Amino acid sequence: MNPLDEIVAFVEGHTSLRDFVRTSRENEALGTVLEEDVTIRPYTDAGNLMLYILQQDWSSLAAQVSVQDAMSQFLHVKGRDHTLDRSPLQIYEAILAYTPAWLCLPEFFVDRIVKHAKDALDRKSLAVMVKNEITTSFRCLEKPPRWGQSPNWICVDERPLLFVG
Repeated sequence: MNPLDEIVAFVEGHTSLRDFVRTSRENEALGTVLEEDVTIRPYTDAGNLMLYILQQDWSSLAAQVSVQDAMSQFLHVKGRDHTLDRSPLQIYEAILAYTPAWLCLPEFFVDRIVKHAKDALDRKSLAVMVKNEITTSFRCLEKPPRWGQSPNWICVDERPLLFVG
């Protein structure tokens, strides 16, 4: 497969982020294409697309969404037709939509929900599952916090602590 075909396969959801990263490291032609001097803001602010990809947590849904978007924009720059697989973004947006305003979900928790999201048959069951996971994991002694700045729940070993006040 040529480098652009590899990128299209990833963007269209036929290849996982982890496999795409592995291929980009093993396939010299793909690595060279990803190291091209192409400006795709904000993804190339710190260098090139290859550097951006290597800096991501490859198991994270947020990374999947971001890297797919970056690669899709890259394909547009190259004039290559493709269809973006929007399912990871839709799951991510649904999780965020059902998250209360007093909480900014840590990425590890989003990824935990994603593992269970495969059991959700529709958006309503996903909403119930997300709300249940949040209610049982982010507990408060009395009432939810009112943050002075952006929400930052304290977690230890990927477990949210009890909010006392």
